[in-house]
Amino acid sequence: MLNYDHKAIVFKDQANQKKLNDEGFVILDFLTADEVAHLSHFFAQTHPQGVNGFYTSTFSKDTSYRKAVDDEIRRIMQRGLDHYFTNYRVHCGSFIAKGADEKSKLKLHQDMSLVDESIYTGINIWIPLVDLNAMNGAIEILPRSHRIFKTYRGASLPDIYDGVEPLVHSYMKPLYLKSGQAAVFDQSIIHYSPANQSGKVRPVINTFVTHKDASIKICYWDKVRKNEIEIFDQEDDFMVNFQNFGHDIFSRPSIGRSAGFVPFDFPKLSAGILADEYGEKTTDEKQKPFVSLFKKIFSGS
Repeated sequence: MLNYDHKAIVFKDQANQKKLNDEGFVILDFLTADEVAHLSHFFAQTHPQGVNGFYTSTFSKDTSYRKAVDDEIRRIMQRGLDHYFTNYRVHCGSFIAKGADEKSKLKLHQDMSLVDESIYTGINIWIPLVDLNAMNGAIEILPRSHRIFKTYRGASLPDIYDGVEPLVHSYMKPLYLKSGQAAVFDQSIIHYSPANQSGKVRPVINTFVTHKDASIKICYWDKVRKNEIEIFDQEDDFMVNFQNFGHDIFSRPSIGRSAGFVPFDFPKLSAGILADEYGEKTTDEKQKPFVSLFKKIFSGS
């Protein structure tokens, strides 16, 4: 397992910092009931027709809309941020919502690398505006998965869990947060959320923060140079202004400045590595993700 004690500190409370370093996430009571109500109203105002499938405001090509969402979420988040964090910088506030349909499922993934993770941590503050349950697409995480391998992540790179996704799912932990509670997690942790089957939209706000000294860096893997990953320095407003989220994300970045190459040398997850870290699964436990999938296929859902 990787040692994370060297990471630049962003929490005022040492216990929260240790939990983030060790487990990859910490759950905090973050927004007040009034703040939740305000952001819920703001979401309804800016999305009068609701949303379908998996929706995030960062995928919109409307920069003025993205900026308005970012500004308002930052404003409402300020009180909680100053309460819990120190030496931090906000890079983006966004909506992440699930329509009430099967396309709202978000596959197993790790978020893209956005900072130099040898020093800093890219952090999502993920807050639902409704209570989460087994029906409305609660986030699920794999604790400590940020510490298994040092990785670089982006749409052009293969995933470390390729070939063992069903087994990874069997180790996942759902987080049934209350509205206003935050899952504050390291962007490199493996996470997932099932489809929203509640019949109502599930709105979430997400705020991406880093240490104040961290700069934005993204990466690109060209299969021709299969043993190297290219790093690109970006401006601080990258998350708000980048136009390629949700499309054309497999191409070499058209913005930013190349900072050179780093080795592409991290291994893949295996059943043995997962068993060593999380314990051996019984045959029934390993088969649960497959059984659920088969039920959906043959039921036509």
